[in-house]
Amino acid sequence: MAFTIAIDGPAAAGKGTIGRALAAHFGFAHLDTGLLYRATGRRMLGGLDPIEAAHSLRAEDLEADDLRTPDVSQAASRVAAIPEERQALL
Repeated sequence: MAFTIAIDGPAAAGKGTIGRALAAHFGFAHLDTGLLYRATGRRMLGGLDPIEAAHSLRAEDLEADDLRTPDVSQAASRVAAIPEERQALL
């Protein structure tokens, strides 16, 4: 049986901390989907179309040091508001 645990809440509420702890405790894989939007927003700030940015994400994009900056946060919010973008990241 496959499990998926989703944790939603406001920024800085501890979702990532709890998610990582649950994954470690139960031996599950962990994906911070917020980083997907941040990485896409970061690539969009670099000049890519949002859909192109989502389709061309690489694992190393999720490790960039600047994913939690205010500019990238704002770009991630803009990206998340695009229905086609959410579908591309799904």
